[in-house]
Amino acid sequence: MYIGYDLQTAVPGYLIIDDISSGFNGSATSFALLVGGVKPTPMPASPQQVLISVNGVVQEPDPTGSAGFTVTGDNIVFSSAPTNGHAFFGIVLAGADYANAGGEFPDGTIAAPSFTFANDNDTGWFREGSGSVGFSANGSQILNYDGNGLNFVDSKKLQLGAGNDLQIYHDGSNSYINNSTGALYLRTGTGLNLQNAAGTETYLYTEENGAVFLRYDNVTKFETTSGGVKIGGYLDTNDNNIVFGDSADADTNRITMGAASGGDLRIYHNGSSSKSIIYHTHDTGVLSIAADHLNLADYGNEHPFITCDRDGAVELYYDNTKRIESTATGATITGSLTVGGISASGYADFTGLLSEACTVTAGKLSDNTNLDAANGNVFLFTTQETTTCTPNIRWDGSTTLNSKVNVGDMIAITVITTAAAGGYSAQLTIDGAAVTENWIGGSAPSAGGSSGKDIYSYTIVKTADATFTIIGNLVKTSS
Repeated sequence: MYIGYDLQTAVPGYLIIDDISSGFNGSATSFALLVGGVKPTPMPASPQQVLISVNGVVQEPDPTGSAGFTVTGDNIVFSSAPTNGHAFFGIVLAGADYANAGGEFPDGTIAAPSFTFANDNDTGWFREGSGSVGFSANGSQILNYDGNGLNFVDSKKLQLGAGNDLQIYHDGSNSYINNSTGALYLRTGTGLNLQNAAGTETYLYTEENGAVFLRYDNVTKFETTSGGVKIGGYLDTNDNNIVFGDSADADTNRITMGAASGGDLRIYHNGSSSKSIIYHTHDTGVLSIAADHLNLADYGNEHPFITCDRDGAVELYYDNTKRIESTATGATITGSLTVGGISASGYADFTGLLSEACTVTAGKLSDNTNLDAANGNVFLFTTQETTTCTPNIRWDGSTTLNSKVNVGDMIAITVITTAAAGGYSAQLTIDGAAVTENWIGGSAPSAGGSSGKDIYSYTIVKTADATFTIIGNLVKTSS
């Protein structure tokens, strides 16, 4: 342990003291201690660090000055004045700037350390206990060394960096790692664990080239994966929103559920088409929305589209006006009902207007003989007929009526022509095939009316595949 004025390596050899024998006169006792004409630096701290010989006799070093000699300030002081003519030889021993080898020091205290400096007597080292050495600065303890290592007292900091950029300390209640410049990096081998003081509970741990795990009460609740994150439990947003951007493809900005690739159920917004989509991917299975009360409405929840009540009605709206409502016995329709086709089994009760589509043609039946039932069951021709013709009843240009009507079904077709005696229809075909008509009155028409309208009514019953029974009737509005 170095004790002295300036920190330096041990003096490499003895220092020979300048000869002072010229001043011996039998009365002088104090002489300047010089080496090479100047006082040595540092000056020996005690006479034991100096070897003095007078007239060939080694003098006793005595700090009290009562015998031999002592060193006081910058002078050698003899207890008895050397005699004129006596020879002198003196050296400063090597390492004179150091504490006595093998010497013992007092324990000292925090306020008065054992190892101090000339102008700072309350800063230095002291013995704190067995195997424990402390350091104090200006009378306040900073740290100590003991068998466990280096220990800092509360609120004293380990400071690193030219500007004390990194500080590590404990204030008596909490521990701190403060980094004031740049980023703080924690580097570890295969993983990082944050645990309680006893090491019995893990808060966070990581795996090299793998996951990061967050725990609650030592149970993993959040885990990163190669594809995203995994949550163990429910997600509480604390009254905040979960925001997803527009989904450009199946791998971005979607809520997906289910084991199928990409998820069996997908919820997302497509920015390119401005559509929000709930998508059930399987042909099998059911997309079920379950609630005692269910409303589908506009964004402001001001205009309902559909409302559903458990043990009650389902209501359909148009522009905030209820149009269809289910009831205990059926359904109530408010307004008119327009349908492309109705298949009813059992009793049908209609109250109010029941309208049927009519195809109106600005021409003659003889020029437009294909009657498409897909457009309705009534056909009106506004140009006066001039010749006989055979109308053909079909579903449309690509689909047969036979494929649309079941065995045992009946349909009614009404054809209205602008009358002329020579323009009439005595036969018809279905899907281009001839059929046998059964005319009311026993015979087929042989002439049309002289004016007004001729009304042909056909009752068609399907009795087998592509087999029909036809009941025909012609009513003339003029003779």
